[in-house]
Amino acid sequence: MRAGRVSIAKITRPKASGVLRRERLFSVLDSDRTRPLVWVAGPPGAGKTTLVASWLEARRLPCLWYQVDEGDGDIATFFYYMGLAARKEAPRNRKPLPLLTPEYLQNIPTFTRRYFENLYGRLQPPFALVFDNYQTVSAESQFHEALSLGLSQMPEGSFAVVISRTEPPPAFARLRAHEQMVLIDDHALRLTDEESHALAELRGLGKEAPDTIRILHQRTEGWTAGLVLILELLKKKSLPAEALAHQPPQAVFDYFAGEIFQKADDQTKTLLLKTAFIPTITTGMAERLTGLDKAGRILGGLVQKNYFTVKHSSLEPVYQYHPLFREFLVTRAREVFSAEDISRIQRNAAALLVETGHFEDAASLLSSAKDWDGCARLVLGQAKSLIAQGRSVTLEEWILAMPEELRAKRPWLLFWLAMCKQAFNPAGSRALFEKAFHAFKASRDPAGRLLSWAGAVDTFIYEWHEFARLDRWIQELDIHLRGQPSFPSLEIEARVSASMMGALLLRRPDHPHVRKWTERALALARKSEDAGLRLQAYMNAGAYYDFMGDHANAGAAAEELGKAARSSSATPLTITSWKWMEAYVNTATTTDYDLSLQLLSEGQETAQKNGVHVWDHQSFGVGVVTCLNKGDFKAAAEYLKKKEETLASGQRMSVSQYHHLAAWYYLLLGDVPRAREHAEAGLALAIDSGAPFAVAILRLSVAQTLHAAGDFREARDQLNRAAKDIKRCGSLILEYMCGMAKAQFAFDQGNREAAALASLRKAMTLGREQNYITMFFWWQPDVMARLCAKALEAGIEVEYVKHLIRARNLVPDAPPLKVESWPWPVKIHTLGRFSLLLDDRPVRFPGKAQHKPLEMLKALIAFGGRDVGVERLAETLWPDALGDAAQQAFDTTLHRLRKLLGQEKAVQLREGQVSLDPRCCWVDIWALERLMSQAESSRSPELTEKALALYQGPFLGQETEQPWAIPLRERLRSRIIRLMGKQCRQWEEAKKWRKAAECYQRALEVDDLAEEFYQRLMLSYQRMGRRTEALAVYQRCRKILSSVFGIEPSPETEAIYKSLLQNQ
Repeated sequence: MRAGRVSIAKITRPKASGVLRRERLFSVLDSDRTRPLVWVAGPPGAGKTTLVASWLEARRLPCLWYQVDEGDGDIATFFYYMGLAARKEAPRNRKPLPLLTPEYLQNIPTFTRRYFENLYGRLQPPFALVFDNYQTVSAESQFHEALSLGLSQMPEGSFAVVISRTEPPPAFARLRAHEQMVLIDDHALRLTDEESHALAELRGLGKEAPDTIRILHQRTEGWTAGLVLILELLKKKSLPAEALAHQPPQAVFDYFAGEIFQKADDQTKTLLLKTAFIPTITTGMAERLTGLDKAGRILGGLVQKNYFTVKHSSLEPVYQYHPLFREFLVTRAREVFSAEDISRIQRNAAALLVETGHFEDAASLLSSAKDWDGCARLVLGQAKSLIAQGRSVTLEEWILAMPEELRAKRPWLLFWLAMCKQAFNPAGSRALFEKAFHAFKASRDPAGRLLSWAGAVDTFIYEWHEFARLDRWIQELDIHLRGQPSFPSLEIEARVSASMMGALLLRRPDHPHVRKWTERALALARKSEDAGLRLQAYMNAGAYYDFMGDHANAGAAAEELGKAARSSSATPLTITSWKWMEAYVNTATTTDYDLSLQLLSEGQETAQKNGVHVWDHQSFGVGVVTCLNKGDFKAAAEYLKKKEETLASGQRMSVSQYHHLAAWYYLLLGDVPRAREHAEAGLALAIDSGAPFAVAILRLSVAQTLHAAGDFREARDQLNRAAKDIKRCGSLILEYMCGMAKAQFAFDQGNREAAALASLRKAMTLGREQNYITMFFWWQPDVMARLCAKALEAGIEVEYVKHLIRARNLVPDAPPLKVESWPWPVKIHTLGRFSLLLDDRPVRFPGKAQHKPLEMLKALIAFGGRDVGVERLAETLWPDALGDAAQQAFDTTLHRLRKLLGQEKAVQLREGQVSLDPRCCWVDIWALERLMSQAESSRSPELTEKALALYQGPFLGQETEQPWAIPLRERLRSRIIRLMGKQCRQWEEAKKWRKAAECYQRALEVDDLAEEFYQRLMLSYQRMGRRTEALAVYQRCRKILSSVFGIEPSPETEAIYKSLLQNQ
């Protein structure tokens, strides 16, 4: 199916040989070249076109000549043919100018500016753009605004000329007001007396009496066409006197043209009348239409005699009658020929035009001839090309010109009419697709039936609402394929597969063959030459895999789209689609949020530059998600506002998405009431739209906001409903999110620890298997940090949880110091020894290079690790330094310590106070003291056991005897001993003598001089009947006390010993 060929006359400057050089007006045009636009306005036959063409030829100015016609009222047609004209003038630039396809229609001014910038960049200045016959475009067309905007950008040194029968329309008022336009009007165009004499001389009448020429000039009032005709008749000595009476210009022209026509031979008359129905004609066309072998000679003679016929040079000369002359000839033809003859001539002419690719002219003739069968054949032959060129308005006009009863009987006409409306009126388009579908079904036309099915399904994407109505269409295809599983062609299979994938994504993610349809659509798209179909398939597949939590395949789909976007022929729509989709996948799979924001920025730059805003709502939505994941609430608010500005009232799914993101945003800000309001509004719209994925996500959103509001029962109910929705969808990422929410809710209620851990284990296992590092939606860092702490404490998927914490840089509000396995950037062990781990890797300290920074670190911990005065540290570490020397030594050592830790924020200095940041540093004594405090206020043996396990020995072990280390060392030792004594007594009170004995044994390992522990251990063994072990304890006590203090055991100890001996 070939695209229409532009008539050479439409984009070629007419030849101006043998015409009057009007130097007076040439001078005006010369002086006006400094302005972007010259408007030449005058009645037909005023010599407008001849003037401009002869001036350009005289000045040897390069130009792009464009003959406007009614078809340019569809501005997509104008941009299409201007692109062909540009290619003719600048053939070396092979990349075509863009077509006005539907994605540009939201911002035609931007497209127009970009288009003309591109056009001007191809033309070598100085150049002229000429738009002839401007008045043929209807006043309502957007063409006027577009051309005015395009010409306002005319580069310096170049200019445009508009040739029209009318003065500039209102769209050009701005150019006129700013004196960027000059008007050459009817008065200026009229021939002067001198020019009339010059014209007479040029046409071989220079010997006529000057008075005669002067009278003719006065009677014609300087009207060029009238004077030319009168001079021609004067030359033939057949000028009727009554013709010089005052008449309207059109009447004068018709009269004199009739006089000339009558004097022509019969063959010339036949040629003129039969070819008048065609705007431009070649010799070959004229010969076939008239049957005259000498048609070329006749046409050449008309040009030579200047009989209102122009010749355009090309491989085959193209002839064109002056509009006035053509109007006269058509009127005369209707008088000479019968209606049947005219219809036959028009059909024959249309057939020739179709053969040569001039489809618009053919459509006009066929419509005029009421040859509806011919019209239908033309439409069906060219519809696909016209849609691809964005010329749906033109195609729609062709179809609507045919009788309604004919359209109703031809389902392919209904189909293409529906295609014309699809992007602008989805509901109306769907009604037509449905009619076509049923007609094709009745006529057993599988190709039409399947394409109508795909068209109807795609209208729901354009509407972005009422997805429940897709159920019937999905069922229709399932039924059809059960009876007829093969497709008429690969092209149709690709189109249907892409549409089915979209339908299942939006409405039936639980369909048993949804993954097969997705894989099938992708495989066929890779083989297709249809860029739009490939875009649809890659984007639907990427969205499906992302919703399912299959990030690997989502990334693969984005990469395929990226290859298309990086090609030299990529459209702005493809580029913007890829940018936001790549950002979407990147945010879902990595923590490189700056890259996502860069991709979105690049996509928006392309959208703004080219006026392609189809995906703005999605791009801004991904921006919100990315910024909320990043924790940049200010930027998230800006993206949220931009998304709100894109909302269309009819697209309820877009509004639902906005509410979903707003709910997440306000929940993170702590504004729970507003978050709940948005979440509930979003859920209502999602349910109304009938999109299962959206309903499941919004139920999770509502559950989160209800939980945050303290409405635990309703939150749990919504969460359970969401879980059922998610199970039907089969989405792993949503299952992961739901599992985390269940764990969160159960932990927060305080009495459901087992259930919480079970949900947490299941979710974390799924996260490890799928390598999830984000929920994408509804990521709450504080919640995830608490859940990760719980997981580590319970030993759930430890390595994965550590990876998750590091990847997302999770830092809990209350550092889980008791969870040593938390992957702290900096971990410091001081109990029983000193060791430093950075990202869980031990740091070695060869030599003395790090001695002073490490001593500062130890002293800082000894003094509490928080808000330690600079002076105190300096006096401790440099007691002999004076004044500035101590401060300088402190500054240098602090810098070296930060460098050693690899974390500038690990050691903070504020207002003369030094602190270790508990959000990135773990110190064992901090964890120990928190555990001891919790154990002291409870009767939990588990907490005491954890504290005892953490206490590996005295502060810094035997490493230092510095005075500053002793207070903390002794305080910790005393406290742990008290805690152990308390725990041991609890075991005794519970009569768990074995546990009590083990406890006292461990207590003695900490303090082997505590005689009370020996006593209680002896009694514990006595209670268990283990007299030998009890006596051994006495001997050990006696030996320790004697060797250390030189004393005997106390009377209490001796009494226990004697009781043991008596019970032998």
